[in-house]
Amino acid sequence: MKKILLLSVIFISMTLNASTFQISKDACTNGQARGCTILGLIYVVGKEIKRDFAKGIKYLNEGCDLGDMEGCQMLGIMYANGTGVKKDLSISREYFDKLSDFIKNKKSNKERDD
Repeated sequence: MKKILLLSVIFISMTLNASTFQISKDACTNGQARGCTILGLIYVVGKEIKRDFAKGIKYLNEGCDLGDMEGCQMLGIMYANGTGVKKDLSISREYFDKLSDFIKNKKSNKERDD
């Protein structure tokens, strides 16, 4: 799981700039799940802005609640590893369960549409 978190952090670090931050912030403000997740990752990485795990978790959680699977996955990993939060496997499990539900629903919708 640490590898997944590291790869996401590396990806965000490579693509992050001031406009990415503003675009993500605007998207999140407009209720776009992916924008919230990216904004959360920006705060967790702390490139171009000061690292702020509390804000990162807030926006990752918002992205997860709005249906972005990566937001749920990142929170599950962070709680499992204790990255920026107190390690808590029960909270981690809740996020992974939510991720699993998203995947099942997506698969079910795809099969229904086919």
